[in-house]
Amino acid sequence: MTTTATKKRKTAGITLPRQTLLAALKDVSAAVPSRSPKPILSNVLLRDGTITANDLELQVTCEIDWLGDALLLPCARLRSILEAATGDDVTLTVDGSACVVTVGRGEWRLPVEDPAEFPVSEPADLSSVCRIPCDQFARAVRSVAYAADGESSRYALGAVVVEVRGDECTFVATDGHRVGAATVGHDQAVDDRRDPDHDGEKVKPAPLVPARAMQLIADFAARKENQLIAVQLDASNSELVATIGGTTITARLLEGRFPKWRTVIPERNSAEMHVSDIPS
Repeated sequence: MTTTATKKRKTAGITLPRQTLLAALKDVSAAVPSRSPKPILSNVLLRDGTITANDLELQVTCEIDWLGDALLLPCARLRSILEAATGDDVTLTVDGSACVVTVGRGEWRLPVEDPAEFPVSEPADLSSVCRIPCDQFARAVRSVAYAADGESSRYALGAVVVEVRGDECTFVATDGHRVGAATVGHDQAVDDRRDPDHDGEKVKPAPLVPARAMQLIADFAARKENQLIAVQLDASNSELVATIGGTTITARLLEGRFPKWRTVIPERNSAEMHVSDIPS
C-alpha cells in the first residue's frame, strides 16, 4: 500500500461520503472471516446500491449509494484506509486490475478481483415469520441467547428457535441443562411455524437460527431502537432473512430436532396472591 500526495483532480470514479462508506464497512465486516480457506471471502462486494460480505454461513448487506459496476475490494485494507484518512469524500476508480482509492490528498491502489467469483446468497421461497419492533426484539433475543450451546455436537442446541403462535412470537434457547424463553407480540398475520411434536399439528417447523446470527441481528436492532423500525424475519427451509431498515442479514439455518422445551416449563399461574393473604 502506497500513499502519495496529489492535487485534487477530476475522475470518472464514484464518490461517496467517507463516513457513510466506513459505517457500512464496519457493519458488513461481521460477515468477513478473519481466517478462511477461501481468500475471496476477505472481500466486500459493491453492486446495485449495496455492499455485501459473506462467510458462507452469514451474509450482511447494507444499502449505499453505489450506482457503478460491481466491484470487489479487500475489506480490511479499505477499512484501514478510510479510518486513517481525513477527507470528507472517498472516490473509487477502477484502473485495470486495481482500484484507485482517493481521499483528500491521499491516493491508494487496491487489487480488484472478479465480482462474479464472490458468493452471494439469494434465498428463494421465503415466507414471513414475524415483524417485531427493534427494542422488543433486541431485549428478547439477548435474554435467551446465553442458554445456547455452540460447542455441542447436537447442532440444534446452538440455535435460537423462533416459534410463532397466533399474535405471539417466542424465542427459545437451551443447552440441555437450562432453558431461556422470551415471548413478545408481533404485528403481522403469518402462518404459525410450530413444531408438530409440541401440539400434534402438522405445520412448518420453527426455524433453528444459529445463536451467533441471532445475536448479530439483535445488535443491529438495538442500534435502531429509537427510530421506530421493526425487524422483519422471513425464512425458507434452509435460510433466515432479517431486514432492519437498509440492512439485510441472511443466515443459514441449523438442522436437527430441538428439545421439547415446553414440557419442562410449567404453565403460567394466573392466580393473584396479595401479601396480606399470606399466613403469618
